[in-house]
Amino acid sequence: MKKFLIALVVAAGVIGLGCVQAAGARGEPEEVMLKLTYVGPQDKVFPSIGISVEPFDLNKFEGRGTQGIDYSNDYIFLLELRVSADEMKRVLDATAGVATTSSSDAPRLSLMVYNTSNGSVAEALLDAGQARALADRIAAALDQKNIEGLEIVDVLRRGFE
Repeated sequence: MKKFLIALVVAAGVIGLGCVQAAGARGEPEEVMLKLTYVGPQDKVFPSIGISVEPFDLNKFEGRGTQGIDYSNDYIFLLELRVSADEMKRVLDATAGVATTSSSDAPRLSLMVYNTSNGSVAEALLDAGQARALADRIAAALDQKNIEGLEIVDVLRRGFE
């Protein structure tokens, strides 16, 4: 099975999604975990989402985010989305298509990618528009029979309407 690349590009001081090998988040779909965390202002807890083929391990992400960003939602309400290897490959491909340019909006969503084979972590901070686009792309990447997964991603999408 060929290797897949998820990496990050720095654009205008805000980390965006792209294809830079230096991020080191390369691996088979089974070796990658994604974590989506709402990091914007909120009146109530907004669930974080962990996506993986193998069991999701939140501890792998601890202390690896951007300084000054609040990741407390991860520890309050985490929805775990288990996907097939084929779905994960499509989800990884979908993340590469999200815009890499920043806007004047403050970060609203953190996308962290962890590679279990080498322990590398990469993060992208997205504004509300980029977060909406990412949620749409992830939903399109899931199998339509994965009702639970589609419902979990819909929670994310609704948060950015």
